[in-house]
Amino acid sequence: MNTHKLGVAMALVLASAAACAVNVRGRVDFVTPGGAFPMNQAFVELCFAPTNQCLSYRTGYDGMYYFYAVPGPHYVRINGAVRHQLDIPNVLSLDIQPLQGN
Repeated sequence: MNTHKLGVAMALVLASAAACAVNVRGRVDFVTPGGAFPMNQAFVELCFAPTNQCLSYRTGYDGMYYFYAVPGPHYVRINGAVRHQLDIPNVLSLDIQPLQGN
């Protein structure tokens, strides 16, 4: 295979992987006896389970986090603790239920 064909093949692989990426969002809550409140400055990681490679995000005042991830098995780590395991389907977007950060 010449280098031009190899370059075209690699471009197609990368384009198909990007086409499968999913917009993932969720919220981290700080839970007290008085109720749940958005957690500001929570360190959130979305990790791809087979490789343990993680994307990271720091929440703002609304407690929200946003990722652009590939479909497959993942886990969410908040401030170093695993809080949720999920299988991200091949869809445009996915909302994760609010997770407790404390």
